[in-house]
Amino acid sequence: MEQNWTFEELEAIQIMMDKYKYSHADLQTIYNLYNRVFKTNEQISSCGKCNANKLKALKRFYEQQRTNQ
Repeated sequence: MEQNWTFEELEAIQIMMDKYKYSHADLQTIYNLYNRVFKTNEQISSCGKCNANKLKALKRFYEQQRTNQ
């Protein structure tokens, strides 16, 4: 998995962690980060649970990377 986060990506994921609702642009950011980190080609879904799972996976990965540094 990719471990080199850019400043913009770190800032974006930190902002996403604190939000309650997500716009289409927010979801695009989440999926772009998810696809880069996990080397997939997922598309934005209308499934709320699917979107939440992507964000949770990014949060876990982000926290893991923070504790490893």
